[in-house]
Amino acid sequence: MSGVDRIDYKKAGIPRWAVLFRQKRPWEDGGYHEHLIRDRLDDMNRVKLFRTRREARDWARKHYGYISRRPDLKAAPHHWLPVKVVKITTQTLIYE
Repeated sequence: MSGVDRIDYKKAGIPRWAVLFRQKRPWEDGGYHEHLIRDRLDDMNRVKLFRTRREARDWARKHYGYISRRPDLKAAPHHWLPVKVVKITTQTLIYE
């Protein structure tokens, strides 16, 4: 067993906060779609991460708060739901 196999990934992970975009999709089998919002200014198209929940909530309210006030976006054809702040754990993988 190599040293990598003995790592406790829950302890090794770095907790961060991200913003989850959600949408109802009644025309598909699952009926639901969600994805983590990515940083538009990042060339590598990485997920936008925050160190604190408050920071993530403030950013989500500033950039996506309009969804909760727009009934036309909640209805067909968009079916958008208000964004949700979620806690995620990141891991750094090193390949040799």
